[in-house]
Amino acid sequence: MQVGATARDEALEWARSARAARRQVRHDLSTGLVELPEVLVAAGSDRFLSTVRLLWVLESLPGARKIDTRRTLAHRGIDGALPLGELTDAECSDVVTLFSGTGARS
Repeated sequence: MQVGATARDEALEWARSARAARRQVRHDLSTGLVELPEVLVAAGSDRFLSTVRLLWVLESLPGARKIDTRRTLAHRGIDGALPLGELTDAECSDVVTLFSGTGARS
């Protein structure tokens, strides 16, 4: 019985850590403490950040509007549901170019 409780406790702790990491990234992006290129680079080595969806990150940017962001991604053929860790280098470059200012540009 103890083994099951330990595995559950570890899973709960992992989930708490993941939520805290995502909350911190959203706060840092929305307040300008960190910029999009930094987040994309960090996602390559951060186990929590690599699972965060692209659209969620882009909508955290100051001035980003949901509809504009989604349209811009669709226009470029980039899936907003992709986890950051699964973005190709070309997609990362494209996203940085498209969203390097405030909000989405079509």
